[in-house]
Amino acid sequence: YVKLHLCPAVTRLPQTPAPVIPAPVNLMLQHICRTQDHVTSTDLLHWKHQPIALAPDKASDCGGIFSGSATIVHNATTNSSVPVLLYSVACGETILSAVPRHLSDPLLISWVKPRHSAMIRKPPSVTGGFRDPTTAWQGADGVWRLLVGCGVNQTTSLDKVGRGTHAPVYRAALVVSW
Repeated sequence: YVKLHLCPAVTRLPQTPAPVIPAPVNLMLQHICRTQDHVTSTDLLHWKHQPIALAPDKASDCGGIFSGSATIVHNATTNSSVPVLLYSVACGETILSAVPRHLSDPLLISWVKPRHSAMIRKPPSVTGGFRDPTTAWQGADGVWRLLVGCGVNQTTSLDKVGRGTHAPVYRAALVVSW
C-alpha cells in the first residue's frame, strides 16, 4: 500500500491545490501565504515544479496571494477553453483573477492579471475573513456562480447567534465581471 501526497518544494501546503485540467495537469499551490506555486504532471504520480504562477505585483495584491481556484471558461469568439484563476489576497479585501499569457503553452508557465481582473470586493457585512473562492460554475440559465468564504462578527467564540462563517453566492454573466 503506497501513500502519496503532493507537497510544495519548501514549507507546508496551507490549501488544497487548484487543478487546471486537461493534460498535462497543472496544480497551483499556496506558498507561504504570498504566492501561488505551480506544478505539472502527465500521470498524477510524478510532478515537476514550474516557476511561480502568481506573485504580488500590484497594489490590489495587498499583502500577497492567498487561496484560490481554477475555472475553465469556453471562449466562443476563439472557440477555445481558457483557464481562469480566481484568488484571494492576504489583506482579505478582494477576489482577483489571472489568465494564461499564452494559451498555446500546455504547461501554462506564464500568467497575467488582466486590467479588468474579475474583482469582487469584500461586502461591508463581512467583518472577518474573505477568501477561498470556489471554482465557478455555469448554471443551465447561463449565469456563472461562485462561493467565497466569509467571516461575520468573528471572535474567538461562536457562543452568540450571528457569529461564524458563511459563503455567499456571487452571480455574473461573464467570469470577468462579478
